[in-house]
Amino acid sequence: NHESDPNTKGRICVTFCVPDLTNSPPLQTTTSVNKHEKDDNNMIEVKLDIICCPPTILSVRTFENFEARNYASVPLVIETDILYATHAIVIWYVDGVEVLRDSHCYTPTVDDVGKEIYILIIPVRPGHNGQGYEEAYRFRNRVEQLPFMPIVSPIRDDWTHKRKKETSNNDLRVLTYNILADLYTSRDIDQHLMYAHCDLDYLMRWRRMPMIIAEILSYDADLICLQEVDATIFDTLLRPVLGARGYQGYYSNKASSQMEGCAM
Repeated sequence: NHESDPNTKGRICVTFCVPDLTNSPPLQTTTSVNKHEKDDNNMIEVKLDIICCPPTILSVRTFENFEARNYASVPLVIETDILYATHAIVIWYVDGVEVLRDSHCYTPTVDDVGKEIYILIIPVRPGHNGQGYEEAYRFRNRVEQLPFMPIVSPIRDDWTHKRKKETSNNDLRVLTYNILADLYTSRDIDQHLMYAHCDLDYLMRWRRMPMIIAEILSYDADLICLQEVDATIFDTLLRPVLGARGYQGYYSNKASSQMEGCAM
């Protein structure tokens, strides 16, 4: 039997007949059974849902594939590719408690410090709630407080205060920043690291780049100009995170083999 509905979802009902071998002779392979002569007491019905082109998650992307350091006030962004679905619902959990629903971006708070972040992604479309096709992920590192910058903080404090609404409409705040391309932090010149005075962990992009995001956002700039931007950093971190904050971005690679350039 087959039941269909307008949502390209059907149901097949399979009926199994279990013969009572104690009261009747074994059924011969050459004998056909009349469906009207079945014993209802020996009938078992199993209904199976048949779904045409189920909503599918093709890929899930975030900076450093969930391996980066997570800091309070630094947005986390999830990007998805889906098939046979109109939307991917992303639900955010902190230590198992739901904190945000149906958003591709979540900004950890100081209350999240020391806690783990999980997400649940559900691909949906009209007529299908995505049940059975969800995917769950966990960020490897717990949320941390941003490290205090004892030298930078006094210098920049005048520029990181909240802008007044009555003057922000008439002002244009421009930020320019050389963020040091990741490919230069590991260059070896005459067997000596360019930044030998730095702890290696401080140079790692999964720690350094989220901190740079926090630095950029703290100025609340209208126009952001960045130099020494890795192409991959722009695609996986700067574009999605700043895009979630309402910015539109453009990247231009250097006219060389080096995969870094400028972004605006």
